[in-house]
This record gives sequence, structure tokens and C-alpha cells, in this order.
Amino acid sequence: MAVPSDVVKRPGKHAALAAGMILLLHAGLLAFAATQDSPTIDERGHLVGGICHWRFGRFDIYRVNPPLMRLIVGAPAAAAGVDVNWRQFDLRPGRRPEFALGEQLLNDTPAGYWPVVAGRLLLIPIVLLGGWIVFRWASELFGRASGLTALLLWAFSPYVLGHGHLMTPDAGAASLAVTAVYCFLGWVREPTLRKGLIVGTVLGAAQLYKMTLLVLYPTFLLLWLLALRRPTQPGAPRRPWRELLQIAMIFTLSGYALNAGYGFTGTFARLGSHDFVSELFTGRPLPDGPQLTAGNRFRGTWMENWRVPLPKDYLLGIDVQRKDFESGWWSYMGGRWKPGGWWYYYLYAVALKVPLGTWLLLLLAIYLTATRRVKSSGWFEEVAVLLPALAIFGFVSSQSGFSHHSRYILPALPFLFIWASKAAQSLASRTGIFGWIACAATGWMVLSSMFVYPHSLAYFNELAGGPTRGYLYLDNSNIDWGQDIWRLEKWADANPQARPLGVDVFGVMFRDHLAKRYQSVPIGTNTRNAYDDPARPRGPQPGWYALSVNRLIDRRGWYDYFFQFEPVDRIGYSILVFHLTQDDIDRLANGGSKAAN
Repeated sequence: MAVPSDVVKRPGKHAALAAGMILLLHAGLLAFAATQDSPTIDERGHLVGGICHWRFGRFDIYRVNPPLMRLIVGAPAAAAGVDVNWRQFDLRPGRRPEFALGEQLLNDTPAGYWPVVAGRLLLIPIVLLGGWIVFRWASELFGRASGLTALLLWAFSPYVLGHGHLMTPDAGAASLAVTAVYCFLGWVREPTLRKGLIVGTVLGAAQLYKMTLLVLYPTFLLLWLLALRRPTQPGAPRRPWRELLQIAMIFTLSGYALNAGYGFTGTFARLGSHDFVSELFTGRPLPDGPQLTAGNRFRGTWMENWRVPLPKDYLLGIDVQRKDFESGWWSYMGGRWKPGGWWYYYLYAVALKVPLGTWLLLLLAIYLTATRRVKSSGWFEEVAVLLPALAIFGFVSSQSGFSHHSRYILPALPFLFIWASKAAQSLASRTGIFGWIACAATGWMVLSSMFVYPHSLAYFNELAGGPTRGYLYLDNSNIDWGQDIWRLEKWADANPQARPLGVDVFGVMFRDHLAKRYQSVPIGTNTRNAYDDPARPRGPQPGWYALSVNRLIDRRGWYDYFFQFEPVDRIGYSILVFHLTQDDIDRLANGGSKAAN
């Protein structure tokens, strides 16, 4: 419910034209980046999962995420008959065969990897939808200047640019989340059956995109309860019971869409018929080691015969995801490793990975709101923007079994962009220095992001020292997700003098190819990996080496000795190139200063 329908501020033609041009530029940036990055860790699984969905009508690959995104990205490869070696399909409970299958697919696919690029390009319209909704909503709340500012925050956000061109669900989930809430608030303003049907459909699509968006259900209920005392139209009373029935219809329709997306596979199966692996659903602790034991705490209880109105693979996906968080995987933050994660991990991550210009706009919006120097759209309208962001942020922060990917909070960002754009009201009202600050902050954000593009996945702001120092703070998809392996190949071709070249990069795709073309990298003499091959060469040794930063900071300490040398080149921001000479090694052995090569 932006504002009462008779006073909604619609963006003018000139603002809409400007927004269209920004979105066109945004699409171009995403499309170009889609052709430059090599397949990332999760993309292999999503691609092969999509092929499996289309070919066999099965959804037990990549269960931890709903299938809509995979159905989109897998369509071109499935239509072209791209073959997959399905012999590695592990059907045991809790197993995740998508990664081995995806690795094999990418190793066997001819050079060019067109299915990856084709799948990425198909997702761009969903990301553009999020940008348009952000523009519309901010324009209605705060005016045209704010609408364009919010759109710039979206279109040039390193998070959106970094993940919006990949075959992963995070950016698309952000688009569908903000679209669903925007449509729901339109229904709150005018609760008609037609608008209810639209909300139910969009909410269902959101549930089919990412499980995190389950938080929209309680968020919708809370927003509706807050709106009950407000008239739907000036002077028109609300009809709570009729609206409650429509909300039930909205939720039912979204549930129907969710089940339809799975082809109703296993819908209404008995709760006791499933084999679970998480402690939550088995009722017993996880076993030590990789071996999983299936069970079901509901068997033999009064709940055993409950009919679950969810697809089988959706429920089992929740179970496997829960098992992953219960496993307490090793996590990295600020140069420190520990089993499990941190509840404040996402706060830490966004402090370093959101541009400082965006933070300045947020702080300015808070100040201008507190001092009432800008017009407010009403408490409910602003709560409706901030509540979904807080719900999503709070939900992902509560899952602290491991802390690997700050991208999980991406669905919260469009709401923060809308609220931050409130500061741009000072541009339209010409309130002196605040307008200049808002303009400068927006420009700073755009320039900071574009300075790193097309390596937006590895973006870190100036507070962190930029992306060259990002690995000192965070790892994994925050900086090194296998996206620069294609660039490594180009670098090796352009630098024939760098031979022999030892390579160890994060990301298992192309492993066979890389092993044939390059040498292994010697591990340190004091490595902490007790299971390593004792016959493996030990370093340091003279030679050329390309190491991705995830390998450099690995908790096993394989390559700690490289911290004593300066890299001679960088490939993107995730791979460092070292040239170790015998003089450098001797100098270091004799207690010399950090070797510069």
C-alpha cells in the first residue's frame, strides 16, 4: 500500500523514459558479464538439474532450491539434446548428485559452453523486472527523483551485477520478492479478487524460486494486520473477514503454483513415508563423517499419517538444507576460520561489500527522516518497505550453521534501495547541501561499482581496501567462485613465458582439462592437512604459479608460504599469479624480508 490510490504519485513520461534507458544499460551490463565469467560452483548443479527436470520430470537434483530457475536455464540445453552422464546419479537419501553430474557435463561439453551463456541470458528479464518495480515503488512513495535513484542503486549494485548474470537464484529471488510485496500492498489498498489472483500468482512464483521467500507469508499477514485500521479508500471501511478469506485464497493459490511447478510429484504424501537425514527431522544427531543415516522421527507417532500439502522434493530439500546447516561446516571471516558460522556474518559482509555511496544514502535518509527535512509517506508505507528487508535479513542471519555466502541477503536489498532513495527528495526540493550530498553519494556508488565491473562478484568497497584485499575478510562466492578460470586460460595463452605453470584454483569444473595442461602446486612443508599425499611435491620451489584466493587462505594451510611473496599479476580479483625464483627462495630461507618477484 504505497499511498491511497487516488493520490498515488505515478512517474511521469520523462522519468519512465530515463528509467527505460537505465534498464537497457543494465541489461547490457548483465549480458556482457554473462559471456565473460566461467561457470561458478553452483551453476554446474543448476544447469544439470534443469536438464534433468525437463528430460525426466524429476526434481530430486538440487532439492535445496525450488526448480523454477533451473527450468528456465536448462531449457536450451534440454531442447538441444545436450547429453549428461546420468550414471553418477546418487539416489541415496541426503545425497547431492548435482555437482558431480554438473562437473562431468562441463568437462564433456565442447569449448564455448554455450548452455551456460544461454541459460544466463534467459534470467536477465527477471532481474530487469526487479529494477522496474523498485523504480515504480520509490516513485510512488517519494517522487520521481527517488524512483530514478532507487533504480540506479539496483542497476549498479555490485550484488545485482555480480549475481544477476549467473544461473543462480539470488538476484531473481530479490526481483520476485520486491514484486510480490509491491503487488500485495496494491491489494491491501484495494482488496479486489483480481488483485488477489495477481498476488497469489506472483507469490507462488517467488516460492518456486527460492525457499528463503517463505518469510513472505508471515510478512504479508503482519502487514495486513497493521493496515486493518486504515481505510481502503478515503472514508471506506475495511472488511476484515472478507479480506481474510482473500488472503487464504492468495496463500492457497501460491501453494497450488508451488505444487504445480513440481508437477504435483509427491504432493499430499504421508509424513511418515519420507526418509530424512537432518537432526530436525530424524530426531537423532548427525553421524560423524560423510556417511548419512536416513530416518523419520514421525514414524510410529500420531503425525505419521499426516498428508503434507507440499511436493516430496520440496520437503526433502528443506531437510537436506537443514542438514547442511546442522553440519557446522568450517567458515571464514576476517582472516579467521571456525566450525559453524556467525550470527552477525551478513552485517559484516554488507558493511564491506555494499558501496559506501549506498551506505551514505541510507544514513542521509535516516537523518532527513529523523529531522523531518523530507516529506514522509506515512508510517505504514515506510514500515511496508522496511519490514520485508528486516524479515529476510533476520531469517538468513538466524541460520548460522555455516557462513559462506553473503548473497543470501540479496532479496533484502531492493527494499533498502527504495528506502535509501528517500534521501533524493532533497534533490527535487532543492534543500541545499543535502541534495548535493545525495547526488554525490549516488555518483560515488555508480563509479565505485563500475571501477570493478565486470568483476562485480568480487566487489569490496573502499572500507575493505577494494577487491584486491577482499580475501582478507571473506571467501567463497564473496570473491572466488571459479568465475575467472576462463580468464586464466586466456592469460596463460597470452604469457607463454610463464611455463611451467602450476595451477590450483577454487572450483572443480574443468579439473581434468586443467590437470592435463598445467602442473600441480607444491604444498608447504608445514601443511596442516594430515590426509595429503606424502609423495606430493613440497615448496617453495622455483616456478610460475596461479592460485585462486580461496586456495591461498585455505584453513589447511597448503599454500601459506605464498604470503611471503608478492604476486606479479592478478587474473580478475580471484586468481593471483606468482613467479618464484631461486634467489627469492634463498633470500626468504636466510631470513630476508618479504620476497618481491
